[in-house]
Amino acid sequence: MGRALAPCAAAVVLAVAGQAHAYEEQWHFGGGLGAAEFVNGGSPIAPMLGVVVAYDVSDMFDFRIELGAAQHEFLPDRPTRLYSAAGGVVYKLDVLEWVPYAGILGGYYAFSGGPWPSHLKQRELGVSIPLGLDYTVSRTFGLGAQISYHGFMSDPLGGVGDAPYFSALLRAEFRYGW
Repeated sequence: MGRALAPCAAAVVLAVAGQAHAYEEQWHFGGGLGAAEFVNGGSPIAPMLGVVVAYDVSDMFDFRIELGAAQHEFLPDRPTRLYSAAGGVVYKLDVLEWVPYAGILGGYYAFSGGPWPSHLKQRELGVSIPLGLDYTVSRTFGLGAQISYHGFMSDPLGGVGDAPYFSALLRAEFRYGW
């Protein structure tokens, strides 16, 4: 009788089990606060604000758009703002609660206000490489930290260790669509 009970119990569990939902086809809307720095630009570390919108294509890939704004001070009392808008793809190692990721984004960077580094144009195309770690608090809310290495057409990214611009953000995001 014990041998017949195990297959019956397995059949009941399989018949009653609910449908599983992977973390895909979700929208992410969030933002972050942090800091940014030109590595050889003569400006101290600057405050930065970031906004992100992403769509989970699968549990491994996101399409992502990031907006950023930082205020640098190359000269006293003459703030320089750097605005950025970038889009691209991010690869995630989705291990449910902790989600490390890396990506590549192409974007547009624009300076306004005071002076900016002389080797850069006021408006630049560029690339960024975000590296991050998110913590899934719930299916609809996450927290994370992200660092990004940025390169510009006038000052290309030779490698992660050779980036002319660096940013770091502590982020929070809401997730919809599961």
